[in-house]
Amino acid sequence: MKLTSSILVTGLAAVAAAKPLLHPHVSNSLSSRQVARSTEESHQTGGEEFVIILDNDQPTPPVIHDVLARLALTSDHNDVKYVFNNTAFRGFVANMEDHCLDALLNMTDVSIVEKAMSVSTFATQRGGAPWGLERISSADTVTGNPTGLDFTYSFDNTELGAGVDIYVIDTGVYTDHIAFGGRARSGFSFENDTSDGDGHGTHVAGTAAGNVLGVASGANIWAVKVLGADGSGSTSDTLKGMDWVIQNHNKRKEEEGFVGSIMSMSWGLARHNDGIDRAIRSASEIGIHMAVAAGNEAGNSCTASPGSSGGSQGPAIVVGSIDITNTISKFSNTGACNDIYAPGEDIVSSWIGQNNYVNSLDGTSMACPHVTGLMAYLMDAKPELRTDPLAMKEYLKQTSLRDVVQGTALDGDDKLLANNGVTAQAKRDVPSNVQLVKKRSVEDTVVSQVESKTELEGRAGTITLELAQSNKRLRL
Repeated sequence: MKLTSSILVTGLAAVAAAKPLLHPHVSNSLSSRQVARSTEESHQTGGEEFVIILDNDQPTPPVIHDVLARLALTSDHNDVKYVFNNTAFRGFVANMEDHCLDALLNMTDVSIVEKAMSVSTFATQRGGAPWGLERISSADTVTGNPTGLDFTYSFDNTELGAGVDIYVIDTGVYTDHIAFGGRARSGFSFENDTSDGDGHGTHVAGTAAGNVLGVASGANIWAVKVLGADGSGSTSDTLKGMDWVIQNHNKRKEEEGFVGSIMSMSWGLARHNDGIDRAIRSASEIGIHMAVAAGNEAGNSCTASPGSSGGSQGPAIVVGSIDITNTISKFSNTGACNDIYAPGEDIVSSWIGQNNYVNSLDGTSMACPHVTGLMAYLMDAKPELRTDPLAMKEYLKQTSLRDVVQGTALDGDDKLLANNGVTAQAKRDVPSNVQLVKKRSVEDTVVSQVESKTELEGRAGTITLELAQSNKRLRL
């Protein structure tokens, strides 16, 4: 069964009805003096959580503490939950009553005022095994048992994303898993606990950059925990995580060996969110790449963030899901905002519980990290793409396979299949310098001995992976 979870935005309709202007792009704004008079009273403590983004396009960029002062607030106030002050976007998260909302909606230097929304992942859990690496590195249709590990990954750059930072914005990552080989670390967490209590983020990280199981097994993995153990969270916490990524990117790009940054986002909202969309555009403008799951509603990816930032609408690369027969998954969103498709059913990757557990999931969440890893692979191989997300998007479309993806999609969807370009002619014509890895089939879906090669993984030896059967459950 595919994803059946719904993404709740409790009370949002009521707020929208009470406040018809949630985005203060108004021509009849109050003057600064009028705004000052409207906030002479003390800040009214309490209220719901809102995200406020300042307008950096003003002739004189607004100052956060000035905006807070107009609301009789400071950054230390209990109602101010977080301050965004990076090079891409600035603002804050705060609990506010109508008194402050009325004032914000009339400030010309405030661009976005939005109620924090619920964020959920796109996946379900089932038994199975990976086949996606062969699909993205072959022109031929993949055949075989999708629950086996008898597939081949072809590539012509043995660095496999070395020096690239992949930020998995998700439920956290089990950084001690053997598939990560010491390349994973915790970066940001919206709570004190940095562990992955859900497994979704660990699975995504494994497909993007895990040894044996992942596309770019030389890349660095940064866990950015914005979702809880139930796979859900809020836009305010998600923006906090993106804020941290931008700041860390700005520090890392000055370090030796740095190649580039990618945000991997396998989650979505129930509708558009200007704060998330603005953060994606702003991060792209400073050279951070974005891979986004299209969503599992079997609908239009353009109708909700962050999927609406794909196609010609924005810089993100939005990824739909196919099965082993190259058919669009029944659950996958489609449409003009979809940039590309990748394997998203019967995908085995790293899991939580023990450091050698793997598990199988379905969803556009699983398709997305295939493209995350592919971007890391290309950034390492092609320096001209490292800080140019739009050029990366165009290159991925050029190397993709056309007329391969089957099934019905909404208008404007080109149904392109992600491919690394190595075997675009035919697998049997792979150049002699291409390295291959062969994986043995799982016996009775219990234990698999997976051979890794120094050329492939950057480390020799045998990795033992065990299917975490006890973790099979439907994801709500």
